[in-house]
Amino acid sequence: MKKFNLIMCALVSMFAFTGMTKALEVQDGDALKKCLADGEKCVLTADIDIMDDDYTKDAERVVLVKDATLDLNGKTLKAIFGVEQGATFTLDSSKEGGKLIANSRTTASASSIYAEASTLIFNGGTVTNENGYGFYALEGGKIIVNGGTVVSRNSAVAGNNTTGVTYFEIYGGNLTAKEGPALYQPGPVSLKMTDGVLNGGIQLRMGIVDISGGTINALENGYDNVAEVYMNNKPLLLPDALSIVGGTYTAKQGTNDLKLTITGGTFEAKNEDGSAIAVYDFGKVEQKIETFIKNGTFKTASKTRGAYDVLTLKGLGVENPSAGFGTYEGKVATEITGGKFSSDVTPYLAVKYTVNRVADGYVVEPYKESQTGDGSNTTAIIKTEEPFDNDLYLEVNRYDEEDEKLALKIINEKYKDDKKLPGLKLIGLYEINMVDGTAVVPMENGKFTISIAIDRSLRNYKNYKVLYFDEDGVIKEELKATLDNGYVTFTTTHLSDYAIIGYNDGNSNPETSDNILLFACGLIVSTVAVTGIVLLKKQHN
Repeated sequence: MKKFNLIMCALVSMFAFTGMTKALEVQDGDALKKCLADGEKCVLTADIDIMDDDYTKDAERVVLVKDATLDLNGKTLKAIFGVEQGATFTLDSSKEGGKLIANSRTTASASSIYAEASTLIFNGGTVTNENGYGFYALEGGKIIVNGGTVVSRNSAVAGNNTTGVTYFEIYGGNLTAKEGPALYQPGPVSLKMTDGVLNGGIQLRMGIVDISGGTINALENGYDNVAEVYMNNKPLLLPDALSIVGGTYTAKQGTNDLKLTITGGTFEAKNEDGSAIAVYDFGKVEQKIETFIKNGTFKTASKTRGAYDVLTLKGLGVENPSAGFGTYEGKVATEITGGKFSSDVTPYLAVKYTVNRVADGYVVEPYKESQTGDGSNTTAIIKTEEPFDNDLYLEVNRYDEEDEKLALKIINEKYKDDKKLPGLKLIGLYEINMVDGTAVVPMENGKFTISIAIDRSLRNYKNYKVLYFDEDGVIKEELKATLDNGYVTFTTTHLSDYAIIGYNDGNSNPETSDNILLFACGLIVSTVAVTGIVLLKKQHN
């Protein structure tokens, strides 16, 4: 048995060492090129410069066709790269200070590194390109950023609609574009972002985009006048943290659709001219644009823009747009169901959601609470378990004195022998409804907590109850109630007519005169009272 275990241990050790690939140390350009060409894990042990000084040719671009890893190891490398034939290139720096200086102004959109039908994974270090783009994907290429820093003149991560679909995944890092959006997605297929910082914003034209975290900052200055550049099919310098440039051209591959879903992250435009999120509805070609905002923080310092805006050329001051522009505008679909905004976004809310004003902005929440307004003669609040349509509002009206006298007769008749309700007083009889304009919308089979304000003189009772009257004027239900901050609060399953009564324990009776008189005549007029309530209900219906 011991011999068997020793054999197994030896085999496991052999396979373990066989599976380990030792990194190759390189200290000059030729060694680096060979290491990467062989698909090895390469570690710089010295600063290396393999760049053409005038940055005008691709002669010195290192093109990888095998999976390879490069550890900058705290050193400085001057080079430009390409990744092709399905290979994966992983770039990292195990020590602080690792730099890739790639000041390219060449093909592949003047990028430091391109991935053509291949994958670039960036984990650490700093990549700079003073003249062009940082990372560029084409023909189905994928860019994955887990960490590190990219500083480029143009977009730090980008594609081009004429060179095929792209896949972008941002899980960390810091991406900065000095002139343009930090990330530019001009066509299909997808962008996923969970963390990281993008300085210069995000610009989208198509694709499926999911953002759940991170910080996206708009350009601080140097942006274009939209009225002068809207017809250009290239990255526009816009003042927004995230901009959608919609309806400008047709995808070379895949679909024109754009679906943006935001479940987290911070989007901010500090420049006083842009929005946190702006949809430019240019409408030259037909395009399905959908935005779903479920959470996140959205800020703008602008006094003329909102935190979320849908903008047309006419709204931007373009009275006579170029041929075709504006033809398909007006089809942007927006649903906001959460998040905090620096301006009111009520026009873009999904059904059953509302905006609540807070000290430093506006918060979108499910519409589960409504307060009475001008259509009511009583101040009241309703809270629900399930959200209701945001075009509904609460209406509570107290019945007049004659109606309440009839109701009180019924109440006294019912409780005349109840020693648990001494000194009973009718606080008020109320008609409670949710209203859509002028029409009453039935609210049944729910859980509704209603708070009705009562006069200060009626807040001295020890106990309160709420009574439900049916359409025949019969008390069908007794509900527990409490007095909190001047409101009598109770919970019910439906909205209708409810009476609030107050009473004290023992022999206390603050309003005895009314009750003595009404008890005396209660039996005589009870039938009339019931009839009166029935007539009352018919009048109100």
